[in-house]
Amino acid sequence: MTRHEKAVLSLFVLLIILWMSRSPGFMPGWADLFPPGIGDATPAIFVSLIMFCVPAADDGSPLLTWKLVQEKLAWGVIILLGGGFALAEGAERSCLTFWAGVQLAKLSSLPPQLLRFLICLLVSGITQVASNVATASMLLPVLLQLSTVLQLNPLFLMLPATLTASLAFMLPVSTAPNAIVHAASGMKTTDMMRAGAGLTLLTMLTTLACVSSLGVPLFNLDYYPEWAPSTNS
Repeated sequence: MTRHEKAVLSLFVLLIILWMSRSPGFMPGWADLFPPGIGDATPAIFVSLIMFCVPAADDGSPLLTWKLVQEKLAWGVIILLGGGFALAEGAERSCLTFWAGVQLAKLSSLPPQLLRFLICLLVSGITQVASNVATASMLLPVLLQLSTVLQLNPLFLMLPATLTASLAFMLPVSTAPNAIVHAASGMKTTDMMRAGAGLTLLTMLTTLACVSSLGVPLFNLDYYPEWAPSTNS
């Protein structure tokens, strides 16, 4: 193992230790020594900055240089993920989630099984053009409210919707892995759409079948749980 590899491995171990000791829960963590706002990104940025300072060779060159970052870092993927979080925050602050909840409430007269299927279709369509993070962040609070109104177990609607939000195989913007594969392979968007349409439908139907069969005995989806919000609250 070279000196460069040993240094990177040591910093990676340090990063894991910082993550695990930030806020363990059963004891005070090092994050308690700082003002609120310390998250998992803070140790990652800290270790990244150290890599710019630690020498990798006898000539004093660091482990990481800005030129290497500019050339190798997938900036498009970072902007794509950041845009997903921004979209989710914008949907919440603009009351788009409330509007979506009002529209979904109009489907309350449908049978629960059909309602769940239509919701999964809606989630599958949205997650093709938005990131799965934005889709889940926007719709899950709506589904929780809808489940409370209909007195359904929240997991009855939220579990398949959450899983379906990750079943996006048609467009590069859907998820970061899609963007990486699209950029690395050089394939056309139409080719990805043709290959991903059938896979998206197949995985969505498989998810619904698993939730309908295994979800009922595992999570008691047929009953309204005590931990769910009350309609009187």
